Amino acid sequence: MEYYKGFILIVIAILITISSNAGSCPGQKWANWSIATVQNEIKDSEVIFLSEVIASDGFNYSMKVIDIFKGKVEADTIFGSYKHKCYLAPKEGMWIVYSKLENTPKGLQLKDLSSLSRSLSHPLSNNIPEYPAPPTSEVRADSAAMVEYHEKLDEFILEKEREMLPVFLKNWTCEYAMLLAYRRNESNPVASQPSSSNAISYIALGFAFLALVIAFKRKKK
Repeated sequence: MEYYKGFILIVIAILITISSNAGSCPGQKWANWSIATVQNEIKDSEVIFLSEVIASDGFNYSMKVIDIFKGKVEADTIFGSYKHKCYLAPKEGMWIVYSKLENTPKGLQLKDLSSLSRSLSHPLSNNIPEYPAPPTSEVRADSAAMVEYHEKLDEFILEKEREMLPVFLKNWTCEYAMLLAYRRNESNPVASQPSSSNAISYIALGFAFLALVIAFKRKKK
């Protein structure tokens, strides 16, 4: 009898763990973006900075720090490792990072990457959508069925990007203003200004947003 009680308790514990993790995908805070969420992340994060991903293998990545909104990042480049069932490790492009840092023999490493951290260059990579199921494994890669599947998949991705882009741009514009206001209030106004050496990175970010807007306009036609 005691054996069955113990077994039941273990099963219940596993189910509770699965249930709690099911609603904690790192993309969730971004998907449910709100001013209150940003305020909480600003308060809870040790460091907040704009960065450019310079290397990534899908698990390990490194970032060049471009502009710091909160905390001290005493290195030009930091690294991290990340893997999650419903979230992708940072890929190439511009990122906003909410996190904590720790010193390691390799250098500064990100830890506890907040779910509000996300790509500013590739909005769709922040949340992995539920893609249409591919044909069975028996279907040849060059078959008509696979060609049709990839065409539908491309259309699906374009539609998802089209749906999220307007809200993505609106949210980030508001969030960026909040981050600037926080830095202005908490730091020396002179020291908080981004250096001229970062101008190229900001231009790249501007072009990334412009490309997103142009893509959105084309997809609407």
